[in-house]
Amino acid sequence: MCTDKCDRDLLAIRAATIFVLTDSGRILRKNNPDNAAGPRFHLAISTSGSIARIRQDVGERIVRAIESLVAGEPALRHPDSTPVHLHDYLRILAAEAPIERYDMGLIWTFQDRLEHEHPTALVGSATREGDRLLARLAGRGMPEALVALGFMDVDELWAPWCIALHGDEIASI
Repeated sequence: MCTDKCDRDLLAIRAATIFVLTDSGRILRKNNPDNAAGPRFHLAISTSGSIARIRQDVGERIVRAIESLVAGEPALRHPDSTPVHLHDYLRILAAEAPIERYDMGLIWTFQDRLEHEHPTALVGSATREGDRLLARLAGRGMPEALVALGFMDVDELWAPWCIALHGDEIASI
C-alpha cells in the first residue's frame, strides 16, 4: 500500500516523466517527440497533498503568488473535487498572459499484479503451452468458429499471439 509520501512521490515522478524539467524543477517543455511547449502551470493533487510545476518562462511574481496558493491547497478527497484555489490560479495566470484553456482530470494508479481467480488459461506463442496448443490444433484442425473468422490453419496465428482457453475451448485470440 502506498503511503502519503509515496503518493506525493508518484505525482512528482509523473511530472518528471511527462515534462522536461529544468534543474530547479520548472517546466521546460513536454516530454514528447515534437518538443511541444508545456503548460504554464501543472498542479497535481492527491489525498495526501499536492505538487506543482510552473513553466520556466512564467514571471517570478506570478510564480511566488501561485506557490503561495499551492502551499495552502488542501488535499482532494473525492474524484469530483476541484482545487480550492482554481479561480485564483486562473486569475493570476491571466494577469501575465491570456489563458487559452485548462484541463482537469484524474490520474489512476494500479497495483503491479492483480490476483483474480478465473477458469481461463492464457497461452502465448513461443511457450511450451503454446507449442502444445499448436500441435493439437494442427492434428485436430482449427475449430469451426475460428475457421469462420479466417483462421484456416495454425499458420494463420502470427506470433506474437495470446489465446485465452476456457477448458479446452478457445475463448479469445
